[in-house]
Amino acid sequence: MEKIGNDYHIPVLYYETLDNLVTNPDGIYIDCTLGGGSHSEGILERLSDKGLLISIDQDTTAIEYSKQRLEKFGSKWKVFKGNFENID
Repeated sequence: MEKIGNDYHIPVLYYETLDNLVTNPDGIYIDCTLGGGSHSEGILERLSDKGLLISIDQDTTAIEYSKQRLEKFGSKWKVFKGNFENID
């Protein structure tokens, strides 16, 4: 079995989710539960240089971990500390 992600969580239906989610590589996407960054990384891998992913998490440790993991994606990734219940 191939390991996806990190020690935080091994996502269920990882590829199926991403294949159906990222329909426009130039689009803007939001990951409201960043966690260890597995889904964010999968989205970012499917985005063009014009695409943008915004990731949100309330856990500072998760954010710091994911910053190190996802910094390679540069300006097409933004991360914010917060809770998805505050999205209007």
